[in-house]
Amino acid sequence: MLLLRRPPDTCYIERGSLVWAKVPDERGLNEKCRPVVVLTSTAQIKSLRKSIVVACGTTTPADENDPKFVFLTTSPRKESRLTEKTWINTTWLWIIEDDWIEAHDHRIDVKDLAAIMSKLNLGQQVNKAPKPRT
Repeated sequence: MLLLRRPPDTCYIERGSLVWAKVPDERGLNEKCRPVVVLTSTAQIKSLRKSIVVACGTTTPADENDPKFVFLTTSPRKESRLTEKTWINTTWLWIIEDDWIEAHDHRIDVKDLAAIMSKLNLGQQVNKAPKPRT
């Protein structure tokens, strides 16, 4: 079931949620509504009302064995807006405000979340996404 709330009730958002939010591409350009996976702990989401997210893409990486990529085994799904194979680039991280989330999709498989978390470079810079244009 696709929940379309604007802004969504944060009780639906937890670590591992796949949501749609306006974020730029990995170069900081071309802002659009993209699928992202929430990495922030559920408790912090509720208290801070901000989330660290990692963006998804459907373009197959040149090297599928590149350690920064994780293939989502849960996509595509009938109840999801994802219609193609989806990859996570673990270097494409953003901090977003909860009210920038446009839709909640589903929760990704726990094995996919574990793979994403294991490939994160914890010392890398997390970009603050610019406030979406209305």
